Amino acid sequence: MNYSDYDLRKLVLDAINRSTEDINIEFKDCRDGLYKQLWKPITAFSNSPGGGIIFLGIYENPDTKEKTIVGGLKLDILQQNIISLIEQQINNKADYQIRIFDCQNEKLLAIVLSETPKENKPCYFSELGIDKGACVRTGNRNRHITEEELRSFLRYTPAYNYDRTIVTNSTLFKP
Repeated sequence: MNYSDYDLRKLVLDAINRSTEDINIEFKDCRDGLYKQLWKPITAFSNSPGGGIIFLGIYENPDTKEKTIVGGLKLDILQQNIISLIEQQINNKADYQIRIFDCQNEKLLAIVLSETPKENKPCYFSELGIDKGACVRTGNRNRHITEEELRSFLRYTPAYNYDRTIVTNSTLFKP
């Protein structure tokens, strides 16, 4: 989870050169403020193996899918809004870092997200609840978890494993 500025720049430039995001990288523009659906990649990376990084300050042309480093972020406000979103509206969040770094003479912001431990999954957006507010990453897209994935996540939670706890100093009651 500790990336140097060089590592972050390399990840951005490699993804732009490949013309695609991937399983653990997503780009958002955010020059106009916080992306309203930012909870989707946050929960997707938190629920997916290895976590991921959301880079802010990169524009994707909707027609050509070409990515361009644009910067122009209101860094103070964005950081406050991201922290507020993660701390107040994301349940079962993983560890995360917010990093500001330079890339091609622009200041970009990276949200580096770890994977949520399996006993705490799923990570989800509290406003939509556990069944509609949790995503996973598939390729370069975020998708809502399926009912089977939800059941699978819940199998590992402490609430569903209480009957596997060994009871010590007990005796067998015989009527």
